[in-house]
Amino acid sequence: MVGHGVGAAKDTDLNWYPVCQLGNSCAWSDIEGGYETAISHMQSNTNTKYVINYSVGGSRTSSNEQAYNNWGQRIENAGSFWATSAGNSAANACNFAPAFTTYAVTVAAYNVALNAAFFTNTGACVDIWGAGEQVYSCLPAGGYGVMSGTSMSSPNIAGLMINLIKADDYTLPQLKTKLLSDSFTLNNGQSAAFWNTDALC
Repeated sequence: MVGHGVGAAKDTDLNWYPVCQLGNSCAWSDIEGGYETAISHMQSNTNTKYVINYSVGGSRTSSNEQAYNNWGQRIENAGSFWATSAGNSAANACNFAPAFTTYAVTVAAYNVALNAAFFTNTGACVDIWGAGEQVYSCLPAGGYGVMSGTSMSSPNIAGLMINLIKADDYTLPQLKTKLLSDSFTLNNGQSAAFWNTDALC
């Protein structure tokens, strides 16, 4: 979401944490470590507002609901914000974690034709839609290329969130309302945030 060549939020400091073992599968301990590290940093720097983008997820279960809601509440209490991906299963986002939680801004994906991307999760738990198909981005192994997924749309919106909180003070409900009020309507009638479709890193 930030970068020299691509990126939606310029002049932003990036704190990077390697959650998923450089592209391999993620253990729960990896996910937990990422959240705890980020939240600890937020709590130690209360004069700074942060946006955490966390595109890693999976099925919603009774055992992970409390953990995700707890992390979200702590992020909000620290005065910061959380963007997460809706998921790529072409299913109901409310059945996936952390897409279900109201503490995050949950982002679905649209394509260049302004339609829902074929893979995106949808439903009542989606807060906003972002560009997520054929997005020019930096690649995990280095260099640049085109990628698709709600892991593209989520950082796109996270970059927009950064720019909004730089300009004004928001609570989480106010920020969600601002994203919707500044949105445009997709062909499926859903609200999408306008941002550069080739601006991710």
